[in-house]
Amino acid sequence: MANSLTYRGYDFADYGLVVEERSIPMTHRIDSIPLHWRAFATDSKIEAKSISLNITVTAASVAALKTNMDTIKRLLNTQVDERLILDSLSDRYWWARFKSLAGKFKGIRFEGSVDFLCLDPYAYDNTPVSNDYTDNEEPEVIQETPGGTALIEPVYTLTADGQQHGVTVKIRNDTLAMEIQWVGDLEDTEILAFDCSTWIVTLDGVASMSAVSGQFPVLSPGVANQIEVYDFDGNVNIAYRNRYA
Repeated sequence: MANSLTYRGYDFADYGLVVEERSIPMTHRIDSIPLHWRAFATDSKIEAKSISLNITVTAASVAALKTNMDTIKRLLNTQVDERLILDSLSDRYWWARFKSLAGKFKGIRFEGSVDFLCLDPYAYDNTPVSNDYTDNEEPEVIQETPGGTALIEPVYTLTADGQQHGVTVKIRNDTLAMEIQWVGDLEDTEILAFDCSTWIVTLDGVASMSAVSGQFPVLSPGVANQIEVYDFDGNVNIAYRNRYA
């Protein structure tokens, strides 16, 4: 595999592009609240990620190089986020937006840099994780051990086994001391889903937020998260992609 990149599903190695060097920094912004002569730091927030790549593009002739560069420019010239995969980190992707391309032509060779901006600073595993558990205990205790290097926002999908009326369904991550609960009635095979990335609870695909309280329980990477599910009988599915800072 060439040390190139894939963007919008196009392999730029096909156009002679080689990534010579990459810079993928991780930065945090620390907010502060001034009070008299002091400042109190609040939570840090990870900032948008800027990915800078030093590249070369080569071809058999000047005309072929011009054609390759025109194709590269056309494929890069988007105004929306697209999947970016680097051959040197081919197990993950970023939602990246093209920012700039600059450099010099030297005969049949272009030397320069291409920059991307990721408003969502995290990279995501190419392969999603989806684990099923049968809930027949009170509470049902699940050990979920994701990979990655950043907090993960899973979707918990609960499929009811039989009628369950007047229940208080609760999902708790003991590892992070985070829990959410939903109160209501479930019919046989109805699906109750908790989406931690959008902060929405749905019942058979329809938003059901009037009886929701608590905090959506995310997953901590690289450790065994102890998940407990209360007041529910049926199948529990936990789906997510490992996430990297």
